[in-house]
Amino acid sequence: MPAHRPVKIAILTNDLGGGTGNHLLSMLKHWDKTQWHAVIFSSAPARDRVVPDVPIEYLPPSRAFRFYPAAQIRSLTLLHRAMRDFRPDVVHAFFFWPIIYGRLLKRAGVLKTLVENREDQGFDWGRHEYVLLRNTRNIPDRIICVSEAVRQVVLDREGIRASRVHVVNNGVDPRQEPSGKQSETKRELGLEEGNLVVGMVANYNRPVKGVARFLDAIPAIVADSQVTQMEAQAPMKYSACPGAVGCDAMRAMVCA
Repeated sequence: MPAHRPVKIAILTNDLGGGTGNHLLSMLKHWDKTQWHAVIFSSAPARDRVVPDVPIEYLPPSRAFRFYPAAQIRSLTLLHRAMRDFRPDVVHAFFFWPIIYGRLLKRAGVLKTLVENREDQGFDWGRHEYVLLRNTRNIPDRIICVSEAVRQVVLDREGIRASRVHVVNNGVDPRQEPSGKQSETKRELGLEEGNLVVGMVANYNRPVKGVARFLDAIPAIVADSQVTQMEAQAPMKYSACPGAVGCDAMRAMVCA
């Protein structure tokens, strides 16, 4: 590879609107563009929560080919053409079908190096998905997991060699400037400066986030002798969703 040319990275995804998509777009802003030439190939459009500073090649789904396997064959064909044109040095795939497409393209000799991501413990994957993953487990070069717990699930369910599976923890960029509103927010909530604040922000209308477990644990938390107050703040943006915890962001404050 010529030393003067940036490494070409193709990122495959079918979701840019959730937490993983926002994290990915935020991370790419810190990459040295003289060293890395990243392009996102996505079957979902970018939203305005995080403005991308790398090119996004939108591969829209077809209205005519919407069902399995026609939809997947069409998407694979589009990606095959895009990879032939872009000729990436490394492909990084997020989510199930982009992962499978990446494996098929690498087996066909279209891709050089394939890296995959695992963002959770496979909550949305069933027997069908794991059969496909196990039968193609020798194709990816690396699998990046966001935690040790996720890595263990990959090893147990997918049968991939441990040497290929690595952990890169998700985190918060410490270089971001503080908002300066911490004290003001505490005053609005009736908290003192010495209070311990435990917070969580998530799409709580999605069962995979596990907010039900948190709510079930509240009595035990409050019963702890070290907890004297507990307060929840929850904008009810999704209150119309039946059976869901109606918010897309909630702060749970435990004050010791």
